[in-house]
Amino acid sequence: MLEEVKEAVSEVTFTRRTFLKVAAVAGAAVAISAPSVGSLVETDKAYAASPTVTKKVKTTCHGCIQACPCIVTLEDGVAVMLDGDPRAPISKGSLCIKGMNQLHTVYSPRRVLHPMKLAGPRGSNKWEAISWDDAVTLAATQITTIIDKYGPYSFFATVGGGGAYSFIQALSFPSAFGAPTTFEPGCAQCYLPRYAMSQYMYGGSDQSIADNANTEPFNDYKKATKVLVLWAAQPSVSQTAESGRGMAELRARGCKTVVVDPQFSPDAAKADVWLPIRPATDGALALSWFRYIFENKLYDDEFTKYL
Repeated sequence: MLEEVKEAVSEVTFTRRTFLKVAAVAGAAVAISAPSVGSLVETDKAYAASPTVTKKVKTTCHGCIQACPCIVTLEDGVAVMLDGDPRAPISKGSLCIKGMNQLHTVYSPRRVLHPMKLAGPRGSNKWEAISWDDAVTLAATQITTIIDKYGPYSFFATVGGGGAYSFIQALSFPSAFGAPTTFEPGCAQCYLPRYAMSQYMYGGSDQSIADNANTEPFNDYKKATKVLVLWAAQPSVSQTAESGRGMAELRARGCKTVVVDPQFSPDAAKADVWLPIRPATDGALALSWFRYIFENKLYDDEFTKYL
């Protein structure tokens, strides 16, 4: 393959045909370069000539707490494509980039398929595979020993960040021992501040466009949102599967958008007002808005009185 590249490059006259030839050969060389060589396996001719059995299976993406319904295309039992399920009430057939990348997660050569136990000193990164029975027994023994000695608050449960769909399991586990010792990074940094501010601002539930708790901007049956402020958020490119489509639908039905972001994001490009504030000046902008609202009495007296 490399010899063909050298031969093509050595031509004195570099025509368009030559360029395309070099690009094609070089691309093929890169495609089967060192990281992929070990994955190429000789296939039996009879197997290669046999027809492919294709099957579609409905399942759920486990990339985040949104858990979007999706359809997996199987070829001879191997997942080859992921599509959103058009019957899903929220995502409506959409999948985000993280969701579509789940195939790489499933077939990654580094995916952990068995329980792993540390086989050397801490920090040595030496592990050995053990059975599920041994893993459950070991975990149960360690947990009960610690709780018996130090009490239920000595046991702590957590999950991965970014919105883990298994958060409820982690929450219920220490609760069964009588302690609320649970921490979820995405929840503490992202969800809880939003939820708390929603309670203080208008007494309602979380209205984040990142979660399915969002009942206002994206609902189809009560088109009440007239203005939406996106503060340092890029739903069209970095939120859940329905966010980009939801933003397009909001704009199409006349909703005005205000984007507060130093970057000229895709949402800022389509905003009615783009405020490219300097980094670390968010607080000043928020306080100026509050002052204007208070001085001009643009708030609901009855609502704020009983909030």
